[in-house]
Amino acid sequence: MRRAQAKAFSPSVGAFLSLLIPGLGQMYQRRPFFGLFWLAITAVAYTHVIVAGLVLHLLCVISAAMTRPKTPAASSAQNVHQFYSKVVGVTFKNDDGSDRQAIIRKCKVGEQLTLWWDQKNKFSSHAVAVFRQNGKQLGHLPDSTAAGVVLEMEAGWKHVAYAHEITGGERNKGKRSVGMNLIVIRYS
Repeated sequence: MRRAQAKAFSPSVGAFLSLLIPGLGQMYQRRPFFGLFWLAITAVAYTHVIVAGLVLHLLCVISAAMTRPKTPAASSAQNVHQFYSKVVGVTFKNDDGSDRQAIIRKCKVGEQLTLWWDQKNKFSSHAVAVFRQNGKQLGHLPDSTAAGVVLEMEAGWKHVAYAHEITGGERNKGKRSVGMNLIVIRYS
């Protein structure tokens, strides 16, 4: 599901609202904890010593006025999510006859990879293929993971993947197949 982008707010509106009711400006700025905090301490101060209440009320207004809207970069950071996945189908040959095992052995940890929704895949309607930047296929995301990724792609999310770990390989002079684990970053 797509999260709503954080809307910018006006510090002057926040200050005005906090002038009307202590803490209301902070709540408007999506800082409910601070809003309730200012409301509680200002109310307690007004009930005990009016001057202390006035001072705290003024500080509350200043606090709301000094808070700046989030920058676009800070707002968009809320729309980033990462997860780990393995690559499946790594022992199969590609359609062009290339060996996925040989391709994975050439990969480096941290290498950027591409995810591509293979809509014409004959085995799954939500197959997501994993490619190196040179266009060589490594395999696919597991079916259970790919289903969610396809839904996110349809909703407009973008994905980038990185080789997190290359597993298996040579052991005791015998050859084992290699595998790959990814870190996938989803963003809007």
